[in-house]
Amino acid sequence: MLKAERKHRPQDGNGRGKRGRQIAAAALVCLAALAFSLVMLRQSSQEETTALPAFTDSTLFRNTPDEICRVTVRLAGQEPWSMQRSGDGQFQLEDEKDWTVDPLISDRITDALSHLEYTDIFSEDESEYRDRLQEFGLEDPQVTVTWSLENGLSHMMRIGDAVEPEEADCCFMLIEGDGRLYGVDNGTLQDLRKDRSLLHAVPALPLRKALIDRIAVRNGSGAMTACWELGGNITDQDAGDSWRIIAPFVYAADEEGMRNLLNSAGNLTLGTYVGQATEENLTACGLNAPDAVLEIHMAAGSTGTVTEAGVYDVTDWEEETVSLTVAEGDNGMTDYVLYDGAVYTMTHFSLSPFTEAEPMTTAARYLAVTPLESLVSLRVEEDGRETAVYELSGAADGIDAPECRKNGEPIPYESFEAAYNRLLVVTVSGMLPEGAEWGEAHTKYTFRTISGGTHTVWLSAYDALHDAVTLDGQTLFYLIRNGVTELP
Repeated sequence: MLKAERKHRPQDGNGRGKRGRQIAAAALVCLAALAFSLVMLRQSSQEETTALPAFTDSTLFRNTPDEICRVTVRLAGQEPWSMQRSGDGQFQLEDEKDWTVDPLISDRITDALSHLEYTDIFSEDESEYRDRLQEFGLEDPQVTVTWSLENGLSHMMRIGDAVEPEEADCCFMLIEGDGRLYGVDNGTLQDLRKDRSLLHAVPALPLRKALIDRIAVRNGSGAMTACWELGGNITDQDAGDSWRIIAPFVYAADEEGMRNLLNSAGNLTLGTYVGQATEENLTACGLNAPDAVLEIHMAAGSTGTVTEAGVYDVTDWEEETVSLTVAEGDNGMTDYVLYDGAVYTMTHFSLSPFTEAEPMTTAARYLAVTPLESLVSLRVEEDGRETAVYELSGAADGIDAPECRKNGEPIPYESFEAAYNRLLVVTVSGMLPEGAEWGEAHTKYTFRTISGGTHTVWLSAYDALHDAVTLDGQTLFYLIRNGVTELP
């Protein structure tokens, strides 16, 4: 008797229909398990199949994954694809034998098929459901799988709709040569429901965030539209404060903005494999006339990771550039990328921080771009005359009692620290209009860092209320007059 109705299951007035079916299902499962070893299973006359073994548990097949030599998968509404085991034990697509199916995919498929289990038996009488396959999603199944063993035997299975659509943890299943209507867990469905586009192994981009020292974006014509470059070395203690925008203009970059950009670069991953970079594929994906080229340069250096054993493992890397040629997809969600001679998909969201970058948003808005822990000295000039030189010691080394000298005389470090922290939060008031003019600098600040780098800030009269701000020789913004915190 059929245990599960696919649609419009009636209930009695007290809502006991589902509970009654569950009790009946449990009873029938027990009876089926006891009688399972005695059931004579039908064998297909059209092709040679294995007589299904009479295990006493819920296992339908018990082979080793290595015994499976060929698998054909068809997803609902799609053309089937087939993979064949090659001489080295790996699987290859039958129509594309120049690359190997991703072992992570092929292993999941063969593992699922070699130990196929059911979760329930809904009917042992084929006549009860044979003319109702559409109700169970088995007329055009979610997935149909045919697999062959080394001994020449083969099997076929079909997985249809979920038994309870709102839960979707169990689906209807048919096995060729077996008259029973089974239930199979959703995990098995997910292991087998693999689109052809997922079969090609996708390489990991060799991006090491700690070693990135240059990010450049070009348009389809090759013109540089955005570029950020590290002013010092990646090994500098204050490397994070030394980034500069060098295209389409030159200016110091904001530390937090660069941190976000570097995080985005380090998180870039390829999506699915589309095909080799043939002229046909490049044209079909728009990469023959790309929208952008992203170049990420990494300096030679070392990175370290902690192993499971707690050992700090250091790896040395050579200088390297990762180049991604990008063409926007039609759906606004996925872009096409040319990388290392092949075409892949990537999410538009992950690429947009670069392809849609507005470098001005990463320009430093703070006057002081050197954190206190990176500062060695600060010289102040007013109207062409040096008025103060502050020299710090110990702060950059993490000493509990750092020292500060003003013009060679010691002053309380805490006083300088408090004033400098206020200086660090002073931001510009706005952007200078195109063609703006300003006078000679009336106040100059020179910051020297622990890595030997230097940052300069000049203030020049712009109008009656504002000063033009020149940071490291570049002038983009203005500041309200007397907007700089006084130092001790």
